Amino acid sequence: MTSTARITTAPRAHVLRAGDLTATFLPEYGMLGTSLTHRGEELLRFPEDIESAALTGTSVGIPLNYPYANRLRGEGYTALGRQVQLDPASPWLITDRNGVILHGVRWALLEWRPVEAGETHVVS
Repeated sequence: MTSTARITTAPRAHVLRAGDLTATFLPEYGMLGTSLTHRGEELLRFPEDIESAALTGTSVGIPLNYPYANRLRGEGYTALGRQVQLDPASPWLITDRNGVILHGVRWALLEWRPVEAGETHVVS
């Protein structure tokens, strides 16, 4: 896959509810959270043009930082006893201005396929 996002048809939105909170997620865009409301008031600032944000890799919404969150101390990590080595030059990864790998794979390059969805959950 290239480092540019897949732009296809309008993504399916999954709306989840818990009490006074409502959240909207887009599986085809890395399970990106695009809306969070409390009692009908939008709490999340979001760009009008998600396709442009996906193509440029702009950080938007509530991203699912997969397979790791925050910053890595080096060029790899260990999970469940397995060592994972990463290439900081990979177009799949995000690095800061100091070359530190952060926030998992770029959200626009991930596509989740829901296998079950309800009002309070999405399983992918």
